[in-house]
Amino acid sequence: MTEGVRLKDVREGRGKVSLWSEDDGKTVLNLAVNEYLEVPSRLNILPLTRGYLPGDSPSRKFLKYGLHVRIPDVESREEAARHYEQIGIGFQDRIEAVVNTAAGPRRGYCWTGFRDRRHRLARFVDMVEAVELIAYIIKGKLAGPRMDDREEDMQNVNDMPSRSDDDKYNFVLRPMPVKFSENPAADAFDLRADCKCEDSQFHCESNKRYVAGEDLMCAHIVAAFGLASSKRSSNIVVQNPFAIPREKMIRLKEKVATQTIIMKKDRHGGAFREAPTKAEVEALLWIAMKEVNYMEMFYHDDTAKKMLEAAECIKV
Repeated sequence: MTEGVRLKDVREGRGKVSLWSEDDGKTVLNLAVNEYLEVPSRLNILPLTRGYLPGDSPSRKFLKYGLHVRIPDVESREEAARHYEQIGIGFQDRIEAVVNTAAGPRRGYCWTGFRDRRHRLARFVDMVEAVELIAYIIKGKLAGPRMDDREEDMQNVNDMPSRSDDDKYNFVLRPMPVKFSENPAADAFDLRADCKCEDSQFHCESNKRYVAGEDLMCAHIVAAFGLASSKRSSNIVVQNPFAIPREKMIRLKEKVATQTIIMKKDRHGGAFREAPTKAEVEALLWIAMKEVNYMEMFYHDDTAKKMLEAAECIKV
């Protein structure tokens, strides 16, 4: 599991440091244990759109107001079903298309629900952390979530454990991925989730960028979706709106988080080194994805059951 960059080793000359360049996606994967990539401050890895709050940190600003890639809108629920049934285009195809065309750092990918017009934001870092969380659960290191399957309102109320503290975060998934759906392709767009973790609450309550609001699909929500989806043997479920990381993507995120160094400047113009924040890890993963093949890094799985397979390869 990620422990952060060993800056002390770097400062004391026990690590080999090279400069990050735009084509270093494959280089990161091949770093030896004592090798590091330094991201110079001149590289703007946290690009912002307008409308951010001036008091926030750069990382907070980026996660709420940074550039993202957008899943193209579909005109109606009926059209979503027709695309999938007649020409085989599902949510996983849409994710692959937008990731392959992205150029540069992004805060994640977004889509809009049919019914409420709210934005949903999904991030690579959360999808990897979701698989790690599932690994802890299925290997007995954490108790699994309480799953309250309520047929009448098609939602799932859960308590999801956290790896970082002793809390269990209450959240709601709707519609339920474990229940029969007449239009699983459209229900993927309308998936709503409310988590009480700090990351989700800060993002939801303080993000005024969109009139209808924006939901963050945090690691707890993604993990719960995968666990709930695995309860059915049938493929007739809510289509999976998340990119499920393969072992190679999990390794890439680990190396970006532990073996990259961010050069920054203080208010007096002096330079200093820091371990990457979660926002910077997300941005660097999108940059790295330009140099690797999507299908090498993610499964194509409409059911989300591959999350459990991905979790099996993680040592806890």
